[in-house]
Amino acid sequence: MSSGSLAGWQEQNRVFLALALDDLWARMEGEDDAAGPRAEVAALLEAMDERPPLLRLADAFRLDGFEQDLLLWCLGAELDPRFRIDAVPVTVGLALERLAGANWAALDLAAPLRAWGLVAVERAAALADAPIRLTGDVVRFLMGFDPRLEPDAAFVATPASPTPVVASRQALAAEIAQAVATTLDVSGQMPAVELHGAEEEDRVAVAQLCAEALGGSLASADLRDLPAPGAELDALLLTWSRRARLTSTVLCVTGADERDDDPSLRHRVDRALTRVPGLLVLCARRATTAEHARPLIRRRVEPLASDERLEVWTACVEATRARLRSRRTRGLPAELAALASDFRVGARTVQRVCLEAEATLGRGSGSVDPAVLGALLREGCARAVRARLDPLLDRVVLDDVHEVALPEHEARQLTELELSIRLAHEVGTHWGLGRGRTNGATALFAGPSGTGKTHAALVLAKRLGLDLYRANLAGILSKYIGETEKNLDRIFDAAAAGGVVLLFDEADALFGKRSEVRDSHDRYANISTAYLLARIESAPTPTILTTNLKDAIDPAFVRRLHFVIDFPFPSEGQREQIWRTVYPQQTPTEELSPERLSLVAATGGTIGNIARRGAFLAAGEPSAVEMRHLLESSRLELRKLGRDLTPDELEAWEDEPEAWE
Repeated sequence: MSSGSLAGWQEQNRVFLALALDDLWARMEGEDDAAGPRAEVAALLEAMDERPPLLRLADAFRLDGFEQDLLLWCLGAELDPRFRIDAVPVTVGLALERLAGANWAALDLAAPLRAWGLVAVERAAALADAPIRLTGDVVRFLMGFDPRLEPDAAFVATPASPTPVVASRQALAAEIAQAVATTLDVSGQMPAVELHGAEEEDRVAVAQLCAEALGGSLASADLRDLPAPGAELDALLLTWSRRARLTSTVLCVTGADERDDDPSLRHRVDRALTRVPGLLVLCARRATTAEHARPLIRRRVEPLASDERLEVWTACVEATRARLRSRRTRGLPAELAALASDFRVGARTVQRVCLEAEATLGRGSGSVDPAVLGALLREGCARAVRARLDPLLDRVVLDDVHEVALPEHEARQLTELELSIRLAHEVGTHWGLGRGRTNGATALFAGPSGTGKTHAALVLAKRLGLDLYRANLAGILSKYIGETEKNLDRIFDAAAAGGVVLLFDEADALFGKRSEVRDSHDRYANISTAYLLARIESAPTPTILTTNLKDAIDPAFVRRLHFVIDFPFPSEGQREQIWRTVYPQQTPTEELSPERLSLVAATGGTIGNIARRGAFLAAGEPSAVEMRHLLESSRLELRKLGRDLTPDELEAWEDEPEAWE
């Protein structure tokens, strides 16, 4: 409703209330001319586009004539001096004495007026003298204001469903709405709905569609923001149940994923299911097993398929391009297909990312380079995923990563791994080889320390245009039973949105061989290992594991990996290639010979340490990095490994007299 039409409707409602109060006053005073106001009320109702709040409230709570008149009298006492009889507020005794059709049952705690908190009966020495007052949000509702805008509760209105809504989402919402109606019809009780699976964004989107299918809107609250179980929580749930009934709003509780670990959260869920008589939607990653007094409809929400995400991307980007007044499309469809494949995000995130890109480019900016728009969209998706993963893992900066030097066979395997990640959707979905699975590629990089395993993972992520997150084992492994698995669950759940590669260094610490069972600790360790194997195998995220001890990895796990790439000690030619790329372009160097430096038998990691140490030696003089600096740093680094330069290696510095001293 526009602001102009809203103001006009509120003025009509004000006139309606004035006429209704005149009619009530005439009837309370026993006057015979009440037919006049009633006729004016009837004429006004014909002219109003929407029923006035008083009548909508009476319909919603099934109030009889006496209960409606009591609400109207209480409102009159707030607005019209005539109804403050002898300066005394409305009391139980006055209501029963002055209103037609009065009955004690209407003021019982179980009757609608008090059960829903429409009125409050205050304490008094005698029940007949107890004042009756309207609840504040009921006053505002009757005056034509939206009680959902009150800032005194944790529930927040959820925006309408983004466009487009994919067919599978609409079908699921329609099926749930039908199940709600059938359950209510058969049992006479309003059921609750539990949505599990997928991401919270997807579950809330389905809840929103359910609310719309039932002719209402959605308001949601995070379970962790609600008060602890007790009187305060009960009062909040009553308030929002009343407002939800007044405004055809469905209440949705999110953030219930940790309730099994936190009894307080579980008790809040139980309290909400008990105290909210209207439709309540509970969103959780996993289905509950508890049974409650009211019927509970459980449904699993599947993530959007890649083709559905592409449908959403295409529609949202078309709307963005229209507002930007850009018609250039070359290359954009391919980028949207890549985004739909790389990032498993919901429609609301897609819509938000498109709006952020639009704000950056400036609305009406004219022709926009599709490559620029595609880069902004990818960066927006990456930010959405980073917000989830940054608190859990270390993100590795890939800006200065250079290519890795590998033998031909291993380099070919790395390229094949890259293709298997890049083309997973094409082969799995369009070619029909996915067999319904969504698991990402898993690979083990094995070899001695410093042979380039971690560097290869960085190169892989950079080639794919994905973020790389390195798992810190100190934050994952726990001596407490079950905590390691929970930590891994948090990581894989957060990474499920896609756009990342996970890296587990020293994977043998996590995925070691299962041992012979001698006691309960061994049995638990084996169960834990088996769980970890299954969890990483089913993860939809590309995962790289590195180890210096391939033989320490459980053979059952190795068999489940898609790729196992061995990183051998680098040959002389590979060492030369490493030396050619070890220094960035801005590093001052003078007469360095990668060909001669490759004579030093060192791994890529050791070469990097030699180069870095030599740079510090040169900067300390100061001068450019020269061969003499690398001679000193080579000796120092190799002594850390328990050896010195051999005569063959010293040939690299044949022109340096001090090399032979």
